[in-house]
Amino acid sequence: MDKTNWKKCPYCQKVIKEKELKSEDELQAWFTHQMEAYFNSHGKELIGWDEILEGGLSTTATVDWWRGDHGDVVRKTTSQGNQVILCPTSYCYFDYQQDDNTLKRLYTGDIVPDSLSEKQHSLIKGMQANIWTEMIPSKTRLQYMMFPRALALSEKVWTDASEQSWDSFFKRLQYQLKRLYVLNVSYRKINVK
Repeated sequence: MDKTNWKKCPYCQKVIKEKELKSEDELQAWFTHQMEAYFNSHGKELIGWDEILEGGLSTTATVDWWRGDHGDVVRKTTSQGNQVILCPTSYCYFDYQQDDNTLKRLYTGDIVPDSLSEKQHSLIKGMQANIWTEMIPSKTRLQYMMFPRALALSEKVWTDASEQSWDSFFKRLQYQLKRLYVLNVSYRKINVK
């Protein structure tokens, strides 16, 4: 997270000095801890985008991992006891443009790192698709960006990896596409080789 403006901010610098923090990253961690304490005192838990890792994090916070190559960070985050929700941009940002390989890449992609221990794997709460709509002007376009990717991600999340088969999914998907058509959902046509 870019903290250029924090370095110029008199209030931020005052808090850093008063709290004897070493950097803007520690300022962010201090703020995150303050918010987490507030949430916890009201019976809630903190879930934050992976930037909350910068500067340190308590083990009770859940990390919503979105940035880039997530494998190493997921291993590190779960090894310190934090739960993780996976939504890496490379797979799970449904507002990103699609091509003919997007659906297969999502379904067969290594979103959950193989090298996690059983305990680390138990800390993965699930996966999430994100779709930011500031560049999506209509419901029709929204549906086009979501489907059939939402179907692929759903099966990936809810089906054990040992039972996932792209060929089987693709065959069953043809029936689901007919259902989407009947429901007047504007899905992206599939041209898979």
